[in-house]
Amino acid sequence: MKQLNLKIKMGYAKNTTITVDGSKVKFTKDKYGNYTYIHKTESNIANVKIINYLDINTKHWFISNIIFFIISLFGILDKKFDKSFIVKDCEFNVNLDKDITNFEINTLIGMNKEGESTIKTDGSYQTISNKIYIDNIAKQRLKKLKIAKIITAIILILIIILAVGLIASNN
Repeated sequence: MKQLNLKIKMGYAKNTTITVDGSKVKFTKDKYGNYTYIHKTESNIANVKIINYLDINTKHWFISNIIFFIISLFGILDKKFDKSFIVKDCEFNVNLDKDITNFEINTLIGMNKEGESTIKTDGSYQTISNKIYIDNIAKQRLKKLKIAKIITAIILILIIILAVGLIASNN
């Protein structure tokens, strides 16, 4: 049985999915804020994948957020968006040549000028994808959403004022 000691420096991990050999894994956090996981397998290769999803990049992002804004009492109970807009798409095949292989991934943005995660390992690996970038489309969408929420709030307040005025004038 071979063992992969996986350590990921990731910072804030909201909406981040980490899989090893296709299975979503539960990580433990050490005292330095790193995510660690020990994976045991009979295979000679372990596939490690880190992907995060931004809520604002979903298919029906606009209408679902406006509806939730109205239901959540004009944003009082509204969900908060990750304002860093960092997208991570990293996938590696780690060769488990030894009985115990250490594999460390640093996905903190700004650590590498090329926008890639940095790897430290005592074994070998193949990179399938290794991209970390700031999603400017998501930034633009959030600005549009804020404007739409303001317009929606103004329209709803005007409707309430007109409704109260009509009720008061009928009495």
